[in-house]
Parts: sequence; structure tokens; C-alpha cells
Amino acid sequence: MNEEYLIFALRIAASLFLLSFFAAIGLMLWRDYRQAESSIEARTRRRGRLVVIQNNGNSIYEVGHAFPLLPHTTIGRAHSNTIQLDDVVVSNEHALIEWRGGQWWLEDLQSSNGTILNSHRIEDPTIVSTADEINFGNIRFRIELD
Repeated sequence: MNEEYLIFALRIAASLFLLSFFAAIGLMLWRDYRQAESSIEARTRRRGRLVVIQNNGNSIYEVGHAFPLLPHTTIGRAHSNTIQLDDVVVSNEHALIEWRGGQWWLEDLQSSNGTILNSHRIEDPTIVSTADEINFGNIRFRIELD
């Protein structure tokens, strides 16, 4: 009789150990999932935007339309860009706005008609800040940063 109770107690203890082991694994997986979710959210959080302030072409974007800026934002006519502009004066891969070293940088990607920052054509990557005006083809934007 004592032997049966001992075996039963060992079975209960082994079952509890196994359940706590699976609970610990579940808890670790849940924490990893939450951490990955917050990391993805931080990478895609809006940090600024480009606002259309003038449209001299036939673009569908009206004055006031805003495009969110991501840490790596490409601008151009091609569908693969983060911001796709339907302006024939804009190159397929026209420009890049990127978060580097704690600052926003604007870079022309060797576009045919160039990228204009505050009425000056840029040749090299240039730091941008709030209220700067950028022209891509016939569309003028104002940059608004958080």
C-alpha cells in the first residue's frame, strides 16, 4: 500500500514538473513575441511626414496630402518605392530620405531632373530638418519631423 502511494506521489510530482516546464516555455515564447512586436512597431512608427504644398503637374495628390516617413523612405515613380509619385518628371527611383546617425538625410538617386531642397539642387546627401521644402518633379513638399 505504501509503495502505491509513493508511486502515485512521484507521478503527481513528475506531472507538476512537466506542466511547470511547459508553462515556463510558454512564458518565454510570449515574452519573445511581445519584444519582437514592440521592435517592429518602433521601426515602423511615424517619425515625420512629407506634406504636399504645391502641385504644378497632373499628380493625383492634392495640397495637404501627407506621406509618412519611415527610417528608409524611397521616392519615385516605380511601384517599389515607399512614396510613389505619378509625375512624368519624377524618375523611377528619384530620391531617398533616410534616418542615419540621429538625423534625416535627403539623397538624390541620380535622377534625370534632380532633387531640389529649399530652391537649390542637391548633389550629395544632405541633412534635412522641419519646414524644409523639397521638389520632386512638379510636386513641392514640406518636411515635418517629430
